[in-house]
Amino acid sequence: MFQIITAGSEIPDDTCYIIGKTGVFLKKKLDMIESLVPVQGINFLEDVVPYVKLHIDPIPVKEFGKILGFFKYAYNTYKSEAQAILHYCIKTRKWIVEVPLQEATAGSVRYKSELSYPEYLRIGTIHSHASMSAFHSGTDVHDEEDWDGLHITLGNMNHHWFSVKASIVSNKIRCVVDPTEYIKGINKVEVEGLQSSQVYDSMCKLDFPESWKSNIKQLDPVQYHNQFQLFGNTGRIIDRQFNEFFRTNRHTPMVGSNVLSTELSVGNEYRIPCETCVHGHAKFMKELMEEEDLTEDDLRDINDDNGLLFGL
Repeated sequence: MFQIITAGSEIPDDTCYIIGKTGVFLKKKLDMIESLVPVQGINFLEDVVPYVKLHIDPIPVKEFGKILGFFKYAYNTYKSEAQAILHYCIKTRKWIVEVPLQEATAGSVRYKSELSYPEYLRIGTIHSHASMSAFHSGTDVHDEEDWDGLHITLGNMNHHWFSVKASIVSNKIRCVVDPTEYIKGINKVEVEGLQSSQVYDSMCKLDFPESWKSNIKQLDPVQYHNQFQLFGNTGRIIDRQFNEFFRTNRHTPMVGSNVLSTELSVGNEYRIPCETCVHGHAKFMKELMEEEDLTEDDLRDINDDNGLLFGL
């Protein structure tokens, strides 16, 4: 068994492990070769299983009822997601639910919150997924990775039951936890075709402050070019990669381009990107064609096959 020392200690001549700021290193000397190299771990030690837990009281039935009621209101009114911020006082073990100003759609919610309460910690977030089931999306994971605390997603707001997914984040590590440990008064139910492990019901009253209604605004539905719209979620994802320049309601149409004009026509206008978008310039298109040795016919063929490149 090799010796384990910390960085800054005297390094022995024998083989040893050194633990430093940037990880674990193995120092060894074999014949003419002496090395100090990084390794993935110390193989003769036991594995360590990471975990994250919060030593807090669960969200009370009354507070959760407010949240659930507001989320169902958002869905019934706008068919949208909704967001709330969770604040917790260690001394009194009380909760405050904040509903920030937010703009929401069926698949996203944008909000801004700078509120703080004396002696309360911003302990986490809870948001809904409208009629979709509860899960931590890639956006959720990205948005929450630097926010240590409790993060809960509720889904299926179009039913009397709902789905729940709960995680705790610490130092960018996310651990899925049992939501019943952090939400009081919810009970598992069986729903055919769904994972029973995440479907719940609650007898809580769904009353919430009337003022919360004015804190949510529905974003105008995003409109795409009619061909691009056909590709659904794939089209939307690729649209984001191009800074959303396919969205016809976010740009001033640039009329008169001879590049893919037939494919881009919507009514009597060419709904291609506005002149401020780099991808909408004919010059950019020309450079792209020269770089890839493509003709306009090549691009039209690509467009006919998958519709993903038109409008560049």
